[in-house]
Amino acid sequence: MEHVPAQQGDVTQGPPQKSATGKIDAEELMVRVDGDMELLVRLVKIFFAELPKYRDDIAAAIAVGDSHALRDAAHSLKSVLGTFAAHDGHEIALRLERMGFGGELAGAQEVLAELDLELEAIRPLLAGFLTHSNA
Repeated sequence: MEHVPAQQGDVTQGPPQKSATGKIDAEELMVRVDGDMELLVRLVKIFFAELPKYRDDIAAAIAVGDSHALRDAAHSLKSVLGTFAAHDGHEIALRLERMGFGGELAGAQEVLAELDLELEAIRPLLAGFLTHSNA
């Protein structure tokens, strides 16, 4: 089992903010994967492969006003972001999930824009874990 140090500048504490932070809690993430760098690399690769679908499902649900589909798609992405200890991204996805649960999609497009910013900000952090592997 290979251990990786936390990436510089990516550990967060405190409440989520409404703007893109591009932060993950690398220490918490390593605890979640029990320090198993191989597992983390596999999870990051799967995430990158699936991210367009997660994002497209959310956008499509908003576009057609399907609150149930929004709830389900946002829940899936929220869970993955939680796994990666991307707390701010998790919180934004949770907001979308709650909008779906409540059937109130007013403002969902704006929340999706926040999510897009956050996803773009955390992408290089997660990709950084790939450079620590031989994969």
